[in-house]
Amino acid sequence: MGELRRIDKCPLDQSSNQKCCGDGPALGKRNDELASIAKAFDNMADRTQALIETQRLLLADLSHEMRTPIARLELALENQKNGKSDHFDTAQKNLEDLRRLASDALTLA
Repeated sequence: MGELRRIDKCPLDQSSNQKCCGDGPALGKRNDELASIAKAFDNMADRTQALIETQRLLLADLSHEMRTPIARLELALENQKNGKSDHFDTAQKNLEDLRRLASDALTLA
């Protein structure tokens, strides 16, 4: 039961890239059912960390993709304000792009 107490004290911060259980000092060189569970826990933690990183990158990419049509809309509105109203079709296309990106994001959610 002492091993379980040591596992319980493992850091949950995966940014340290240190294995908590299976390959860490908590279990030493054990090769039993408890070590197998600890390794499975480490594998789940690795997969969870990879999913979180993938989600973070996806959100960063989505944010970047949305900035371009927003900037073009701002330019079209500025031109409209200055009496240069020939950018309506471009503004409409940018709105469609933003709607598509928002719809895709909701689909992924």
